[in-house]
Amino acid sequence: MQKRKMWKATAGLLLCALLAPQSTYAEEEVYIPFTDIWSHWAKKSIFRTVEEGMFAESKDGHFYPDRLMTRAEYLVLLDRLFLRNQQQLQPLSLLSESFLLGREDDFENPSLPYTDVNRLTWMYRPILRASLFMETLYGPDALHQVFPGKELQPAKPITKGEAARLLQVFVGAKDNAEAWQEITTRSWLNGKETDPLTRAESAVLADQVISLVDADGLLPTLDVDGTKYPLVPDIRELFPLFATYTEWKTADDDAYLQAVEAIRNRADDEKTYETLTRLSQTDYPNKVGIYYYLSWNPNTPLEDNLTNAFSALDAYFADRIVLPDTMRLLVANIYDIILQMQSEDKEIFEKTLDRLHQYESKMKKGTKEWEAFSIYLAAMEANRGDLSRTIAAYREVGETSESLRNIVYYLISQERIEEAEQELNASAGISNSPEFQTLKRGILQDLTQLKDQDSIANHLTFVLGHFQQQQDYRVEGTAALNGFRFKYWQDIDQDRQVAHTTGYYQSPRDLVLQKMESYVDAAENVEYIHHFDEQSWSLSQTNSNDYMHEWIEKQSIRTRVHELQARYEMQSFGSYDIITEWIPGDAIVEKAGTVSLENGRVVNVPLFINKYYIDRVTDQLIAHQWRYEEIYDSRQYVSYIGKESYTPNQAISIYIPEEVRKEVNNKR
Repeated sequence: MQKRKMWKATAGLLLCALLAPQSTYAEEEVYIPFTDIWSHWAKKSIFRTVEEGMFAESKDGHFYPDRLMTRAEYLVLLDRLFLRNQQQLQPLSLLSESFLLGREDDFENPSLPYTDVNRLTWMYRPILRASLFMETLYGPDALHQVFPGKELQPAKPITKGEAARLLQVFVGAKDNAEAWQEITTRSWLNGKETDPLTRAESAVLADQVISLVDADGLLPTLDVDGTKYPLVPDIRELFPLFATYTEWKTADDDAYLQAVEAIRNRADDEKTYETLTRLSQTDYPNKVGIYYYLSWNPNTPLEDNLTNAFSALDAYFADRIVLPDTMRLLVANIYDIILQMQSEDKEIFEKTLDRLHQYESKMKKGTKEWEAFSIYLAAMEANRGDLSRTIAAYREVGETSESLRNIVYYLISQERIEEAEQELNASAGISNSPEFQTLKRGILQDLTQLKDQDSIANHLTFVLGHFQQQQDYRVEGTAALNGFRFKYWQDIDQDRQVAHTTGYYQSPRDLVLQKMESYVDAAENVEYIHHFDEQSWSLSQTNSNDYMHEWIEKQSIRTRVHELQARYEMQSFGSYDIITEWIPGDAIVEKAGTVSLENGRVVNVPLFINKYYIDRVTDQLIAHQWRYEEIYDSRQYVSYIGKESYTPNQAISIYIPEEVRKEVNNKR
């Protein structure tokens, strides 16, 4: 029987147990099917990247580390990096797997306009996927910004400069030139931009990207779905025995070990917890383990789980053997249980904190044990919502990676950016590990962007205002809404304030494409919709909002910044500026309380992200991409992802056909 607890991702428990490497990397433990790398300087990076699936096994047993990397080979490697790290890239790429695959299979309109990359070759699909990621990250035809022309020349060696540009997203560079500078400053590459890249050097690049992502060096202060902060330590071992067992075991030992094994393998049932309950009523010595695993019982109320979790903590102090890792796990278990209880008990954090504070006198302040305990008390303060007390609690914990990151995050949430930067710069004593230095660099990059928020928001305001003032334009778009897929074209006549939309859509219940057509009269706030199955027209109002994202789309950037806490990041790539907008779900839910929506009340907004692609020379908005997820009190889940491109067209002249108006008026 599976445990019912919904372990929060930020607690670092179940997620880390499932996703984190299960053993420390050691060269002798890894089989590498290559015979020509054992004495090579890049051996370690080759080992790791092969283990991560970045390179395929060769037929002749050679890696050829000093052979030049071709453009096709590097783009295949880039595709694998994108796929491996797509969850961490999602705040910037916005792509869902289904949306990406839908575009891969678009045979009518191939998305890879290189004439020398054949659809039937091994390179086509990975290069297509990489180009789609690039397009989402950096704008239309982004790959052509690196490899212009009709031909990719896939067999041509890629240069180090080209390779660096393609990795721009991973190093947080603002533009192409800075990408090369970042990569060389980090010592990922040396030499000149025009030098060809070897396979060994490409393995080093991939190894460094993997390390950066695993260290959370990509947008580390961004909590896009509201589950990352408060950040708590990773728990590597979720199912310890809490005692040492030899081959000479008693019947009770066997019973306990079988119960733990059942819970570990999600094979637990009522008998599992009956066994543990029986052992708790005897003098069996491993009380910490018994009560810890009793708190996993899915058949008892959460209040009983919490009681058992505290009993495990009491048993730990009764044994009085200082074990910081055990302390971390026990208090993390308590923290996770109350996270599940908070929806039903709004005062659970207050009550749990009062109870936990009673244990502080049992530990020596400043020890590892005390740190393991106190970091969760600070997290509970964060969940209570008092940011001043939260920051003070983390400062009391002392110089740990988790406390520093939380302090920086909550200072940022109070717009105390300079203070956050000072806190980070004063953190030299925390860790000199490459992982922490990578993380610190990423945080400093985030802070630099945060200090530029006003200028980025002003720039986007200017671009959108310039776009709205242009005379006429054509929109080409694709979108997916709750399983429905759309492709459409819209002509905008600004003088008459009229738009004409044509296209088709596909229902998740029907493989046949359906036509769509409508006219919008912005002056009258009405839309005329053509029903092709009935060959009739109907009228609907456009000044109401079905969904919260429709209301937000009508708001100014200033409103989004000041009332919705929007955050912006700007990058440049080739001839484009790219502005990404994130709006925290909690701010949207709070604002939704004042907005009337046809679909009811919004109770959760897991994602709200926009990307705007701007021609740097003309300040013309050339494309917009978005991803929204909303949950309503009716339990309706709304997932809306799409992209539009814009082309100025001064020849547009649109009139709503008179017969359409007459038909609709006759129905009134």
